[in-house]
Order: sequence, then structure tokens, then C-alpha cells
Amino acid sequence: MTTKQEYDLSSYEKKLQETQLTSGQQQIYSNAQNMTPTTDGGMVREQLNLDEEHERIDNLVSGKVLVFKDGRKTWELPDDENMILFSEEGINYVRRKLSWHAHKGTLLANHTIEEIHDIVKTISISMQDAIFLKSKQFFRKPSFERCCQVLEDRLKRRKEIKIFSRKLLGLEVDESKIDEELVKEVEGRVEYELENIYRQLMKNREKEFESICVDIEMFLWNCYSRSLGGEERGSLRRHQQALEIRGGGGMPGEGKTDVKPGLISSMLRG
Repeated sequence: MTTKQEYDLSSYEKKLQETQLTSGQQQIYSNAQNMTPTTDGGMVREQLNLDEEHERIDNLVSGKVLVFKDGRKTWELPDDENMILFSEEGINYVRRKLSWHAHKGTLLANHTIEEIHDIVKTISISMQDAIFLKSKQFFRKPSFERCCQVLEDRLKRRKEIKIFSRKLLGLEVDESKIDEELVKEVEGRVEYELENIYRQLMKNREKEFESICVDIEMFLWNCYSRSLGGEERGSLRRHQQALEIRGGGGMPGEGKTDVKPGLISSMLRG
């Protein structure tokens, strides 16, 4: 990293901390007007709950698509098996990997921007290496029927090209003869063609995985970025101070408060 880059990064972090401090102080008094002690546990659980994000990622990794039925959104498996990237073993691997890192402990940590970059990069690289190393187990294998369908489509395409070429040259078009030519072209090569198609479809899955890696990396980045400078932990502290202000009827430190530390304090200590 150059001296200029270090200076820019240091300047950025300083401005970020100043902004967080100012906004945090304003939020304390703003929230105090709208929050009551009964929101304590519910607010904390909602803020630290990643179940909805995990469910969304799980559905996407499973190859499901979001559809609307009877005015409601539901996740369903697609009709086209080619849209399902991972095998059950691969889906379970991604689930475990994300569960290890996307949880409330991550949100309540205190990381610098450099640490977050290194952590997310390390997780992403290790996940890609593991999946590519076990691609035959982790990727859903194209079915024999799928490979045969691709071969049939290719033969139909060749037939259309031959018909077009003959018409272009003003020659007579005899589809039965063209069919015979195509049969002779693939005679003795069907097994080879199907194997080649199978390998190509598996390579396509690897390419698709590269794009999914970006989505997974962004999910992890969003989780870890909430721990930047301990902001998530600080946010909960500000909420607790707001509750104390509300319960005590004044500024922090003025008068008694009926609000007990309870859930928020125990989580901040965790």
C-alpha cells in the first residue's frame, strides 16, 4: 500500500468515526422519544437476527426461484434442472460455511476495514478452492436425458444449416438425404459426443458458480461490515441509553430508571 493510499484510508476512517459519533449522539435522543422499555428484547432480537438472510441465500443456492402464487411470494424449484447448480452435498457445504461466519457474534465484533477485507477474501478463496476441488461431488451432474437433448438440438441445428446452404446455392433440398448425412457424421461418435457434452455442461456450472461466489461474498461482506469499528455493538448501546433516558425521564445520569440492563447488556458482554 502506498503512502498516499494509507493517508486516504486513515482520513476516511477518521471522517467515518466522526460521522458515527455525531449520528450516534443524535440517535440517542431521537430514539428516546419513540421507544419504550418493552421494545428492549424485541429490538435486539430483530437487529441481530439473520434468519431471513440465511433463508434467502439457502433458497438461491438450492436453485429455487421466487414465484408469485395467490398474491404471495414463494420459493420453488424450477422446471429446468439446468438451473439447479449444486448437488445436495454442495448445498449442505455452503450452508455450513455461511453458518460459521454469518451470526450475531460476527455482527457484535469489532473489526477494521483491512481486517474485514482479509477475512472475506480468505473465506471466499477457501470456499472456491474446496468446491472446485470436489466439483464432481458438489455440482449437480447433468442427467443422461439432458445430454441427449443437447445432442439432438445440435443435430437439428446442423440440419437447418445444411438446408439453408442448399437453398442458398439453388440446390434441391431432400431432407431424408440430409438426415442420412447427419447419421453418418455421428455414427460411431455418439458416445464421444455425449461425453463431450457432459464435460461442457459441467464447465458451464463452474462458470455459473463464479458468479454465485460474488453474491455469497457480498452477503459475507454485508455481515462483516456491520462490525466495522464495533458499530453494531455501539448501536445497541445507544438503544440502551435511549431506553434509560425514556425510563428515567431525563438525560443520561439524571434521575432513576426502571429499565434493567437485561438482554441488551448481556448480549453486549457476549
